[in-house]
Amino acid sequence: MITFTDKELIKEIKERIGSLDVRDNIERRAYEIALASLEAEPVSQTYKLNELSGNSPVTPAGWISCSERMPNDKQYVWCWGKSYGWTECDTFEGYYDWSRSKWWAVTDNEEEQASKVTHWMPLPEPPQEVK
Repeated sequence: MITFTDKELIKEIKERIGSLDVRDNIERRAYEIALASLEAEPVSQTYKLNELSGNSPVTPAGWISCSERMPNDKQYVWCWGKSYGWTECDTFEGYYDWSRSKWWAVTDNEEEQASKVTHWMPLPEPPQEVK
């Protein structure tokens, strides 16, 4: 098996693209995609996470574990769990009703009982209108 450097691969792909027949659209497109990925500049993703001290119930992304702390009664929060009929967990707006000991998902038309909510976080403040 021969190993090529990126520079060698770029040269080889450019030569092959030039020699393709007009009817070889799929192969041409595959070479173009490979060439674009080889020539692309690397992107660095840097995440700045708040430091956690001790046994904080807040995860780095701001999620609060339900086993550590629950929101105030009927306080609208962002939830991680399932709503009625969902097959997988996802995020949704909801609240916990202390009198019924249940989570509720807020949808466009109604509120649905939610289940398996494991984490929540406060909703962000709404944007302020600039005067």
